[in-house]
Amino acid sequence: MNYIYDEDLEFLKKCTNEELEGLFQILAFDPKNGKKRLTTSLLKSEEYKKYGNDYNKYWERIATELQLYGGNTIVNIFRGNKGVPYRQILEHVARKLKLPLIGFIPTPELENAICEKLMLDLFSKMSEKDAEKFLEELAMEDENLKEIINSYNEIPWGKISVTVIRQVFKAGGMVTYRATLIFANLIWKQLFGRGLTFVANNTIAKILGGFLSGPVAIALNAWIIADLTGPALRVLIPSVVLISALRLKYEMYPGEE
Repeated sequence: MNYIYDEDLEFLKKCTNEELEGLFQILAFDPKNGKKRLTTSLLKSEEYKKYGNDYNKYWERIATELQLYGGNTIVNIFRGNKGVPYRQILEHVARKLKLPLIGFIPTPELENAICEKLMLDLFSKMSEKDAEKFLEELAMEDENLKEIINSYNEIPWGKISVTVIRQVFKAGGMVTYRATLIFANLIWKQLFGRGLTFVANNTIAKILGGFLSGPVAIALNAWIIADLTGPALRVLIPSVVLISALRLKYEMYPGEE
């Protein structure tokens, strides 16, 4: 398998094994039954056999698997068993979500737009009370998010939750990173029964524990069933959310490896 050099994925070489584990997991295993995906070649690769869970050693092979998912299997054969660049995957997901102007914004902004749209879709399935609780707990250790929420004063939560989510993804930096990371964790917890292993923050753990039962879990499951239809999107959408969170982290802390 041949990795297509991709400037949008090159930062993955900085990621730790724990950070890459989630991407490996969604590419290699079907969360519905825990069995390896019939379409994956990752588990048969020489790199996996040699390095196992030392994912950083073969991040390019993991990226290659993502690129392959982005293209039609038959077309990939005629490309010499190559996939498509990440940007093409991102635009495919954006079109499925009916996002406008996909060709005119940088990759990180398009990732943000996708994550914002997905979270707004999830919030549309929550009750006003659950939306309020989610955002208040998200803001517990985030002064910037508290300021955003407090700026709306006495406006009912049912009217401001959409605006707050949009402000969160517009703000950039730590606010956007934490929201994206929590969203990625919610998806992984619902799909695989556990969150992403590299996330140890106590507040995030509390949010996950509090919201993966009851009405929010039902809303999240309904969203997954409704929006992650089709085998390709069930891989690509979670991958985009996770990659977006990792990119935001390494933009804030470029020296971390």
